[in-house]
Amino acid sequence: MLENNPNYTHVIIEEVLVPIGPWPNNMGETERRLAELMQESVLRLCSAFKAVLLRDGNLSEEFVDKLFEGGIKEIRELPPQVHGYSKWVFATAVRNEKPWTTQKEPWQEPPGFDLYDYIARPLPKE
Repeated sequence: MLENNPNYTHVIIEEVLVPIGPWPNNMGETERRLAELMQESVLRLCSAFKAVLLRDGNLSEEFVDKLFEGGIKEIRELPPQVHGYSKWVFATAVRNEKPWTTQKEPWQEPPGFDLYDYIARPLPKE
């Protein structure tokens, strides 16, 4: 979408897959530390999502606790043949000299755009 903005040129979008946990054998020390930090961050995020899942009252605290307990255990104990990744997307662009213009029409989703490619889908109601 940034590439369609007339105020920017030289748009570069890069996707990086970061391992969740230091499982690859060919990792250097820096990559291994990054993967360990990513695993730690993912595990810490679990507790932050607990409040979100409990907010609507559709899920019991016991169910959510078991859900996260299982997820944390799975992340910590991934078998060697299972490789988890976290996808990071970076965008850079150069601002040109064109003046900013106001949008004349409401924003329309580009063809093929799916918001859930960028955020997690809500859990189905039981």
